[in-house]
Amino acid sequence: MGLDRRVDFLASASAPLVSSMHSHHATAIYIPVDGIVTVIDFERNSLQGTVVIVPPDRPHSVSCSEGLVSLLYDPEVAPEIASYARALDCASLISGRLARRFRGLVHSSRSSFSEAGILDGIGSEARSWFADLAKPRLPDTRVSRVLEALSDPGADPVEVGRMGISAPHLRALWARDVGLPIRTYALWRRFISAAGIFLVGADATTAAHEAGFADLAHFSRTCRRMLGHSPAELARNLATRYF
Repeated sequence: MGLDRRVDFLASASAPLVSSMHSHHATAIYIPVDGIVTVIDFERNSLQGTVVIVPPDRPHSVSCSEGLVSLLYDPEVAPEIASYARALDCASLISGRLARRFRGLVHSSRSSFSEAGILDGIGSEARSWFADLAKPRLPDTRVSRVLEALSDPGADPVEVGRMGISAPHLRALWARDVGLPIRTYALWRRFISAAGIFLVGADATTAAHEAGFADLAHFSRTCRRMLGHSPAELARNLATRYF
């Protein structure tokens, strides 16, 4: 994966797992291969089901006694999914026809997750289902320019923030359209780039350095904060890896 590529989503298939409480700037969709997945939010409310969606920036933990497919969509790249999830306001069950489509897609692919392109196809196909379910609110064009610049994990958020608009005005637009500080968003982009490098086979130190982290310790702390696992735990849990 090139570091200048704008990532739509992270798709993974894992063995049974239990994560710690974590939060990331992605819309998360969890689909167990069999059985149910349990999602617990920051207030210790527990939700169990066969397809669960969690809005961006919501602290939660995940556990599943069977294999689990996880789809994490960047809300600025896949705003239709983020709009759908944010309208629900909290971790929620997906039910009805949409849930059946998710379950059918995962079940039909369960024996081939390790094949190149399978998880990518699941993530792309699932994204297309949300096109008519929610109308996304697009960010201000000035915010969009900053988002595009920050798709490079090596970008300096301070320098990027000086793009023809006053800092207070940009902060106000950014808070309205993105919902978290620019520096935090820049860290998210750096992390998702490092995760992509790591999940296609690079060691954690190489992934951290190539994505612009100061050292492995910083990448490891960010990984636990955003995914609920250290890089080593993540590698052990994954049944197959694809970004």
